[in-house]
Amino acid sequence: MNEQKENTEDILMDTVVTKLNQQDEKSRLHEKRISTIESKMSNSSKVNAESERQSKLTDGKVQELNKRLDNVLAVLSKPPQSEVRHHHHFPAIFWGTAGLFLALCLVSSGWFMTGQKLEQFRTNDTKYRYLKVFTDSAAADYLFRLDSTYAANPDSFQNAVFKRERLRERRLELWDQYHSVDSQFRAGQDGAGERKKGSR
Repeated sequence: MNEQKENTEDILMDTVVTKLNQQDEKSRLHEKRISTIESKMSNSSKVNAESERQSKLTDGKVQELNKRLDNVLAVLSKPPQSEVRHHHHFPAIFWGTAGLFLALCLVSSGWFMTGQKLEQFRTNDTKYRYLKVFTDSAAADYLFRLDSTYAANPDSFQNAVFKRERLRERRLELWDQYHSVDSQFRAGQDGAGERKKGSR
């Protein structure tokens, strides 16, 4: 009986060990499945978080796009006034050319005027020399004294000539005024005489 009891115990032990091993296998398998499910769940939660983040980004972009569209519509509802400005631009080379042309004109006119004055001086010199050569001795003596007076003090000589010229011009103006007043006076007397004759 002891033997049988031991056999039964062995069988029972084997059965228990087998069952325990099977149970361990099942629990490992369940753990594997659970870990797979957990990893899938974590991946899906990552995917959900990513999709949620993208949906937030898209919502933000849509809101920003709506704001921009509102701004564009506000701008388009009030069209800008177009102002036309005409700008006439001349390059610097044209200004330089115009300046050089003006400078050339000034220099040319200066040369022309100087040439005229030089010709007048030559003419006056020839006339003076003619007076010296072809006049009588009294006039020649007068011209030589005139030369020496000018050489002694040219400024006072020039002032005396200017004063004399001004006096002569004034005398001519007064003479013209005298003639105009005299002609008006005579015209007035002739008109008064004719009125007296007409009244008789």
